[in-house]
Amino acid sequence: MSLEDIEVDEAVATYIKEQRKDFRVTTTCSGALILPISISPPKETDISIRVGNNTLYVSIYQARWIRRIDRRMLYYVNLKE
Repeated sequence: MSLEDIEVDEAVATYIKEQRKDFRVTTTCSGALILPISISPPKETDISIRVGNNTLYVSIYQARWIRRIDRRMLYYVNLKE
């Protein structure tokens, strides 16, 4: 599996750019979720994907199975506070 094998949905890319924050695809009991790094900090083993001026980190454990990062993985929180 290579970084090029993971596709980031345009909706997710737009969301990340609008938030102007770095995010991480992390493992939860509900499956893969995209969380801000203030909630789920990146790990040294994460794969990083540039999205505009920001970075989307992907847990190496999730990267084995993910081919597409889509809006179903977004966890909506009020990030403006």
